Amino acid sequence: MLTSVYKKRVILFSVFLIISLLLAIPLQNSLIKSNNSVKDAINFVESNDDEKVKEETNMNKEDALESLKKIDEYYSFVENNSAMVLYIGLAYGLFGIFSGFIIYFIVTGLILKKFLPDLKSWMTWLLRILVLIILFTTIYLPISLMGMVLCIPYFVYNTYKYIKEKREENKDDIIKE
Repeated sequence: MLTSVYKKRVILFSVFLIISLLLAIPLQNSLIKSNNSVKDAINFVESNDDEKVKEETNMNKEDALESLKKIDEYYSFVENNSAMVLYIGLAYGLFGIFSGFIIYFIVTGLILKKFLPDLKSWMTWLLRILVLIILFTTIYLPISLMGMVLCIPYFVYNTYKYIKEKREENKDDIIKE
């Protein structure tokens, strides 16, 4: 039945969305703690003299301050955005990574079925995971970007197809849902 395929995909994406939302909370807290520790380090370097800074950091005051300012620029988005914007961004990024890997498995499954139709199901899964492990460093960024770009339209498409198929399935029923 065609509906069960879309139902499984919608459930899978919903689970990934929930997992992404749950994982975004500790990630947000760690980013805020890192930003606060960088601010504390900058305050320490600015408030103390060159000798004390050299004892603590093994760098002179100017070099330590320059290094910390570069790190502070990296964490500036934490201060520039509210906590909710940061949380939504992190959740969306994690959801994009998860959905990118799902799209990777769907696409590689279609490719393997086309070129190697006689391959057993467990062998295709093993091959896909093996390729993913071997090429993880090179395909991680494209997969995560693809997931971030395609996750929302793909999720909406699967939900729409599931609802449409469900309506067509129930069209001739006496008792309607």
